[in-house]
Amino acid sequence: MKYFPKKIYDRYILFHTGKVYSLYSKKFLVPTIRSKQHKYLRLCFRFNKKNITKQVHRLIAENFIPNPENKPKVDHINRKKEDNRIINLKWATSSENNYNRTQKGYTKFFCNTEKRFKVIYKTKKRKKKSKSFKTEAEADKYIGDNYPFPLTLE
Repeated sequence: MKYFPKKIYDRYILFHTGKVYSLYSKKFLVPTIRSKQHKYLRLCFRFNKKNITKQVHRLIAENFIPNPENKPKVDHINRKKEDNRIINLKWATSSENNYNRTQKGYTKFFCNTEKRFKVIYKTKKRKKKSKSFKTEAEADKYIGDNYPFPLTLE
């Protein structure tokens, strides 16, 4: 499918890749990361003498992905918040977004201000087990190496 750039906020051009070109400064805007915990890319715009900050994935979804059911959230299908390709984004409800997270096989939790990733699963004897990892990549590797096992939806 071919996507055409769209003009937003009177003086910016949004491309389906998430890049935004300013007609005023004649440069591409550089996205920033909201915080180390959330890792969502965001952009700042000037419109009607006010600053507007928008998350890149939300901009792409609002301008390029139809939302006939009026769902409020934009879900990253592969759970990678920096991956804002159209094929990785979909409109979702809060429960659909949470379900996608648990389908990946782990839930995030915080322990002593340190981000941890927890894989929760059941053994063949229906015993609940869990394993914690320091990084998301370690959790993904563990799931990949040990899949398929039944995952709980916690």
